[in-house]
Amino acid sequence: MTDTDKTKEELPDKLKMLHKEIKHLEKSESGHSRSKKMVLESEEKYKLLIEMTNTGYVILDSQGRVIDANQEYVRMTGHLGLEEILGKNVVEWTAKHDLERNAEEVRKCFELGFVRNLEIDYVDKESKITPLEINATVLRTSETDRILTVCRDITERKKMEEELLKNSKLESISILTKGITHDFNNLLTSILGYISLSKALVPPSEQAHEYLTVAESACVKAKELTHQLDQFASGVTVVKKTLSLLRLLQDLSGLLAKNSNYRFNLSIPDDLWSAEIDERQISQVIRELVENASDAMPNGGVIDIMAKNLIISRHDLLPLQEGRYIEILVKDHGVGIAKENLPNVFEPYFTTKQMDYRSGVGLGLALCYSIVKAHKGHIVVESELEEGTIVHVYIPALPDKNE
Repeated sequence: MTDTDKTKEELPDKLKMLHKEIKHLEKSESGHSRSKKMVLESEEKYKLLIEMTNTGYVILDSQGRVIDANQEYVRMTGHLGLEEILGKNVVEWTAKHDLERNAEEVRKCFELGFVRNLEIDYVDKESKITPLEINATVLRTSETDRILTVCRDITERKKMEEELLKNSKLESISILTKGITHDFNNLLTSILGYISLSKALVPPSEQAHEYLTVAESACVKAKELTHQLDQFASGVTVVKKTLSLLRLLQDLSGLLAKNSNYRFNLSIPDDLWSAEIDERQISQVIRELVENASDAMPNGGVIDIMAKNLIISRHDLLPLQEGRYIEILVKDHGVGIAKENLPNVFEPYFTTKQMDYRSGVGLGLALCYSIVKAHKGHIVVESELEEGTIVHVYIPALPDKNE
């Protein structure tokens, strides 16, 4: 833990100390103006301390209006300068889903004199959500009550929690399926054999022959499901070799374009870095993403496939080690995904499509997630209803030979 992290952990205790210090000053100072001056000096001292920790700091009146704040808090509210939020109520940048809960916590804060480790979402004018952890203390001065609050942006922590949850769900599926896939596959093989024998005894002109063909197709899809389940149960095994992702993406998009009514727009730099990958598995990921993009545009359209070189740092808030990466983007201009469904897109069997035996088995994106993770990469989905979807795939690039 760094010195800055330690200071952040100590902030709630600092608030308690400040509260006691102010109460002591109010009792011990005979001159009202001198007491008020020293209270302000104490607030300023702790404000300076908090500025050094990249933590948001705000003083609110009893109605929740801003009296003072530092620049980090201004940033968290989605504004540029302190003057934009002075005198305004915090409800103006509190996410709608947290308004009622926030109001209740403010009431409790006044009742108890403090609030600790409260998680609230703020939202800016562009609808970007910033999750915060809030610690506050009520300062009861001779003039009025004020709420002294420190806020920490916990976006990175939330992202890590989401990743842990995804990994946990995939692990649960793996445990569940280990004892099932082998026996289920044997049963399907037997069913397919009897369907084939039955088809041979029924003339093609008979309706029963058509029914048997449909059943046969459904069994083939079911066998694909058992294969994917087996991949989950056994874990994704990666056989890597050094490849040019430029060539792979060009060849794959050309092949997909021949068998599709969709137009492909390729934007890939000639100097795209190489990587050590399992060519078959990464190709499977791209195919799945392109298939999802085409499903989102049932009336046709353009699918964008883009790639670029990228240096990831700790400031990028991605669950990746710092270093060189290749970012692959697959973008459609289709129906999009509702915000409430975005956290679930990598869950096995989750889909917003109408499913039947012809449309897949529901493990596509979950398997993509596992493949990319096995390559020590990351995959992110961005989408809005009627605005299309962008999938970002991050793959570690080979080290720079000059480094």
